[in-house]
Amino acid sequence: MYSEIGLTLIIPTSFALLSYFLGALDGKGATSGALIGIASLFFGGLEAFSVILIFFLSAYIATKVKYGLKLRMGVAQSKMGRRGLWNVLGNGLFPTIFISLRPLIGDLALVSFSASVSSATSDTLSSEIGVLSKERPRLITTLEKVEVGEDGAISPLGELFGVLGSLLIAGTSWILFGFGLTNFMQVFLSGIIGSHFDSLLGATLQRRGLIDNNGVNFMSTFLAGLVPLLLNFQ
Repeated sequence: MYSEIGLTLIIPTSFALLSYFLGALDGKGATSGALIGIASLFFGGLEAFSVILIFFLSAYIATKVKYGLKLRMGVAQSKMGRRGLWNVLGNGLFPTIFISLRPLIGDLALVSFSASVSSATSDTLSSEIGVLSKERPRLITTLEKVEVGEDGAISPLGELFGVLGSLLIAGTSWILFGFGLTNFMQVFLSGIIGSHFDSLLGATLQRRGLIDNNGVNFMSTFLAGLVPLLLNFQ
């Protein structure tokens, strides 16, 4: 028992420290990331922790892709790509809440958890890679052409990587959790829904200064995780 508790604490903490020293997270980001990892490992085992880890790795890689060019364009993640407390919570808080519901609703919590992570991955890859598109992006609400990095902007390249990000998490969850086709599709489609809801909020509330990017992430990951609950909970 004590060895299991020790591993539950040591494994996520070790990855969080590594992320800090690699420059992926700042101090508060690493601390919050460790707590999210611990909760995922406790409630969902190594499978859930692996899903979170794959999200983090894909987000880290996408952030670093042509970072110098993004910096010159003025659309790069601040602090040389280091993500902080609110960014980590914006993407990881609701997945943690959904996985913590497992003692109450069983494996349905795994589907909602995966859907929420799917949304975060889809949005992150879409944003980080989409800004490199050679085509000017369009506002999701009106389809008018806007500047690169504009809140609520979408591009074909961003859309492609958004779909790939959602597919990555849906496929990973399907393999690790043994999901059937229905749950696989729910995770995949919920991720895409959450990502586009993120863009919609960006084009409306965020552009008006009523909410920031972290708030948008909170709301979109919550919606994505809620979809499987509404479809399955009886």
